[in-house]
Amino acid sequence: MDVLRLVETNSVLVPVVVMVGVVLSGCGSKPAHADKARQEQTVLAAGALTIKVPHGWYGSNVSDMSGPSAPTLRLATFPVAAQPLDQGQQAQRTMDRNDILITILDYGPLSPAEEPVEIVDLPVAIEASHIGPFEGFREPAATRAFVVNGHAVQLWVVFGSPEPSTELLDVASRALASLAVEPARIRR
Repeated sequence: MDVLRLVETNSVLVPVVVMVGVVLSGCGSKPAHADKARQEQTVLAAGALTIKVPHGWYGSNVSDMSGPSAPTLRLATFPVAAQPLDQGQQAQRTMDRNDILITILDYGPLSPAEEPVEIVDLPVAIEASHIGPFEGFREPAATRAFVVNGHAVQLWVVFGSPEPSTELLDVASRALASLAVEPARIRR
């Protein structure tokens, strides 16, 4: 039986055929901005710090909330509650085994009188030697204090696992690869 003849003889099928045609014409098409939005990464900024939020991660500028006075950025593989003073102690209680929480604080330019800490070049990485027990944490956490571009930076990397694998350390380091710190400016 010819489809056109069926449509002509059965008025109930006309709306069905039209509706199917409308639905099918929309399949596979998407707004022009959809591809662009998927390709762009969110960039977070606080103080002299900037970092790209990796695809599939969550990020926040904790400095926008009431809390620590140091500009602070946070990346996580899970949605993390907005607790500005939490470096991961509270969040770690709800983390799954493969979750990672990264908190980066910019304490600003060092004055010449301040004792220097490790001076590093970017990108920074997290290694097993940076992990250890820390008061208030359920599981060991990685922490680093260093100077980059004249800024004192504190880095916390909290894992859901008591013994993060090399793979988790690499995932955290890749997330940190886009960290940028503007050079400190000399005030006159």
